Amino acid sequence: MIASRNGLGYPRLGLAISRKKVRNAAIRNRLKRLLRESFRHNKEQLGGLDIVITASGIHARINNRSINESINKHWKKLIICVGSQSG
Repeated sequence: MIASRNGLGYPRLGLAISRKKVRNAAIRNRLKRLLRESFRHNKEQLGGLDIVITASGIHARINNRSINESINKHWKKLIICVGSQSG
């Protein structure tokens, strides 16, 4: 996850999940869907950031719960960073 300020007052999401890193199209699409949904739930706390998410080494048997736990861990870290810089 890479983030930088955009000066717009609202966050934007970019997904860079290549076929080279996640071979299976169904898994790649599921991952993107979960990321977008999670972003929608957390965007009020993210302020004016441009966020680009990349993926590496996702295997076929990973479940939604594991993906969501990882995503939420990253959002929490980013929200803490945003909160510490706004004051």
